[in-house]
Amino acid sequence: MTTEPGAAVNEVLRTTEPAFRVGDSVLMCDRWWGGGGGGTVDIATFGITNVHPHMRWQSIASAQGGLCAGIAVDSWFYGLMVERFGEAFIQAELKHKGPRSFFMRDFEEVKRAFGPHSGEPRGLRLNLDPDLLPAHAHQYYGDREVYLTHEDLRKCFEQVANAIADLIETQLTVARQQCGAVINRIVLVEGFSQSPYIRTVINNKFHHSPMLAVTSPTTAQEAVVRGRVHIGMLVRALQREVYSIRAPSWCSSP
Repeated sequence: MTTEPGAAVNEVLRTTEPAFRVGDSVLMCDRWWGGGGGGTVDIATFGITNVHPHMRWQSIASAQGGLCAGIAVDSWFYGLMVERFGEAFIQAELKHKGPRSFFMRDFEEVKRAFGPHSGEPRGLRLNLDPDLLPAHAHQYYGDREVYLTHEDLRKCFEQVANAIADLIETQLTVARQQCGAVINRIVLVEGFSQSPYIRTVINNKFHHSPMLAVTSPTTAQEAVVRGRVHIGMLVRALQREVYSIRAPSWCSSP
């Protein structure tokens, strides 16, 4: 079974062949937003072993997962809501503040659009008991909407973004010290390609080296799914050629 980073790297390499050469070492980050994969950031490193006639790669270092993705931002956000609105938020009905509520749907839109230079975010729909609101909280609530500031969102994102950058730094060190590989490409796929704030933090931290490029392909959001499909097509084609049901080893990461 092909891992998600493996499927993603296959698709990215396949669709950007002119940009890669034999000997390149690639670090790939995937996952970010909500759903089943919204709690982890998966990072893996791969080395390019062949370019023509087919792009081939092999794993350099084991993938690492960190609980510092979109759900972590939600956790910081919930903490802010409790701190600011106290019992009014704590006692709000789950249907009004839970994962599929209008409140969290609104926050998801705000979260996806947030960047270092974003304006003040829109209000988030939420029913709170005004009698339970702390005195200082009235400036952040009105007309059944919660008002956030750019600084509020920056605080929610900052710790998570730094944790992701540290995870990448660790993987770069592991690849260099344990495997002798010098990573020269960082590729951001899936939800990373949609988060202006996370992209900016990672670019600012790792673009200082002319030997390390940070990219987010135009196919990043679909890289995992499309990668799996393309791997399946290649396996079937090779099976027809050699009359074998065993997939070639390069089609999946170890």
